[in-house]
Amino acid sequence: MVAKSFILSALFFAAQSSVVYAQSSTALIDRQLLDQIDFRDAAFSVCFEQRSCEVGVSIPRSSSNDPLELTVAVAAERDTGILEGWQPAELYWDPVDGFGVLGGGQNDEIDFNERLTISLSEPLNIQGMWFSDMFIGEQSNYGVSYTEQEDLEAADVVASLTGVMVFERRVTGQVVVPDDPFNVVVSDDFVEGGDARNRVLIDEGIVTFLIEDETQGSPRIIRAAVGEIDPSKLDIFAGAEIVDIDPATLLGETEFAPLLAAGLRNQLMMERMVTNQINLAAWHTEASRQRLISSVPNGEVGTVLNVATTVDQLVFSAELMTSNDYSVAGLVVEN
Repeated sequence: MVAKSFILSALFFAAQSSVVYAQSSTALIDRQLLDQIDFRDAAFSVCFEQRSCEVGVSIPRSSSNDPLELTVAVAAERDTGILEGWQPAELYWDPVDGFGVLGGGQNDEIDFNERLTISLSEPLNIQGMWFSDMFIGEQSNYGVSYTEQEDLEAADVVASLTGVMVFERRVTGQVVVPDDPFNVVVSDDFVEGGDARNRVLIDEGIVTFLIEDETQGSPRIIRAAVGEIDPSKLDIFAGAEIVDIDPATLLGETEFAPLLAAGLRNQLMMERMVTNQINLAAWHTEASRQRLISSVPNGEVGTVLNVATTVDQLVFSAELMTSNDYSVAGLVVEN
């Protein structure tokens, strides 16, 4: 029987504690990712619209004049439903936020049925991680109100070494979603709402769809009840085996029906701009400047491990929530 609530089982997190902090006016994200694995760096632009990519990274070492040279491999996947399961997807990248996964509900971020895998050519002592576009207070945007959990976005991270998990971590949004997106403040080449492809939400047996309304020129919300069976059709199910199905798996089927055409606009813009290294560098610099002077937050959240942990792979995913999507901005390595 399909669960009426969309809430999935919480991850069992490692006992290792961490410090979590939100981006402030000090532009901490830019200071901490300097000379680190900064996915917003233009070197990673080659990954845009690729299923996977490899990028060489050079990290200065305090103990040696020779930098640490390694290869970072990035891959995207999407859960396409019950029959096919996890399949390769395409990567999204931009110099403001870093990595997401193309398609899904939010075209530039990691949605509930998507995951991003970072593989390192040699093990590194990871000290922290930075995320972007991770907020609280998104429920009102979709006309829903959930009582069983907080209204926040969350990233789930599983880190491993030679195939053995070394820690799990959940990082959540710390600031309220702004009225205007940060990317539009950085450059008017980005369009507000230019990444939203669709929204399909489940709560207490009610499915909510955000769909295109050509007559209004803007999206509209429709709702339908699930779990109700027409009494005249009960005989059809007589003797049938009842099977529990994860709602997230069912909703994975919806990714083949993108509903909001406007959600492609920023992707199409990036297709034109991604080879323009001058523009990419300018956006990166302007984003750093706006973090110092703008009142518009970008949902940048970092987590620091109390003890640096040796890993060679990290998998980033998201739980099924009201609006749970985010970007991965970078990794902080013990030096």
